[in-house]
Formats: sequence, C-alpha cells, structure tokens
Amino acid sequence: MKLTTTLLTAALAALAGGAAAKNYYPVYFQPPNNWIPSERLFPSRIIKQVKAPLHDHVLDEFTEMMKGECDGQDVCTAFSFHNENDPTQGRPMWNGYLYTGGPVTPRDFNRDEDAIRHVADSHAYNLG
Repeated sequence: MKLTTTLLTAALAALAGGAAAKNYYPVYFQPPNNWIPSERLFPSRIIKQVKAPLHDHVLDEFTEMMKGECDGQDVCTAFSFHNENDPTQGRPMWNGYLYTGGPVTPRDFNRDEDAIRHVADSHAYNLG
C-alpha cells in the first residue's frame, strides 16, 4: 500500500508540474555584439517587445526573463535581445523581441554602430 501511495503521489506531482521546460539554442554572432533585428524580422515576425532598465537585470536574469516570455507564447519560435542607450527612456535599457515563423539566423540581424545608442550584448536563441 505504501509503495502504491508513493507512486501515485509522484505521478500526480509530475502531472501538476505541467509541460516540460522548453529548450533554447543560441545563435552565434560575430563580435562585436551590436546586432539588432533587420527588416527580415522587423516588424513582420515580431510578436512582442520586452524592455527593462539595464541596471535592474544582469545578462543571465534577462536571458531567463526572455525565455519565460517566449514560453508564455504558443507561437514563439525564437527571441533576441540587446542593451542600448534608449533616448525615449533616458537611460540604458534591455530591449528584447519574441519572434514567430521559425528559427532566426545571423543573416536576420544588422549591425547598429550608432555611437549614441551604443548597442551591445546582442543575443538570440531558437526554440529547439
């Protein structure tokens, strides 16, 4: 009886956990990492933009936030983000995008060498 109860409890706990975590795979950019979405992505494949003050999140935290945002969208197939001096916010910001329509590649991005915006820390991930 005790073994049956233990197995039943384990099975219910597994079901309560919901769907398995999704796996994401990085897209590798040539340095320097000042890449932004090109017209191949912007605006047609973007399903959501995510912004946050740079000082509120280190890189790993913002990466996890973007994964969570993509997990929450059934049609999300990839995401990217970078930080920049955002003139509309008057401070450095993380700027991320969720995409639909399949994986992204480095060809889907353009360099942004604007010294005022100072784009840096560009990253992209595909759902695997």
